[in-house]
Amino acid sequence: ATREGNWQLHIDCVQAMIPYIFAYDRTNYSRYLPVYWGDMVNMPSSHPEAHSLLESGLFTVQRSKGITFGQVADDMTIEQTLNRQTKTSGGITGFSLRPGAVERWFVTAHDRAAITDCCFDLAGLNKRKISYSNRKWQQNERDIHNVIEQ
Repeated sequence: ATREGNWQLHIDCVQAMIPYIFAYDRTNYSRYLPVYWGDMVNMPSSHPEAHSLLESGLFTVQRSKGITFGQVADDMTIEQTLNRQTKTSGGITGFSLRPGAVERWFVTAHDRAAITDCCFDLAGLNKRKISYSNRKWQQNERDIHNVIEQ
């Protein structure tokens, strides 16, 4: 749904996921996902202008031209660009305890992220890929098994 920018499919998928979130015992998702779904279902009457924007696909970002199935949720785009640069080696973690230094770091984060991405592109280097640890894969397998048995 997100990759296509299909808002109605997104809402339908959220509704379908709610029972699984409870089965996986994900406390925060269990608490907030039904509320989110209810707010989004009521949006056509409560906020019709916002709803029409979401219906037109403005809840995603298309970062690559020509790839129609390549849209990404806006919060994921922020994680993959700005936040990624601040959390990697040389990032804000352990950087400083001085409020002024931290403030300057965040004010310039978007510029540094753009420069870093340009350097990667110029050097022909691939972006880092996410790989889950063996422990994470085992946890996912157990969770899937628990849902299937339910």
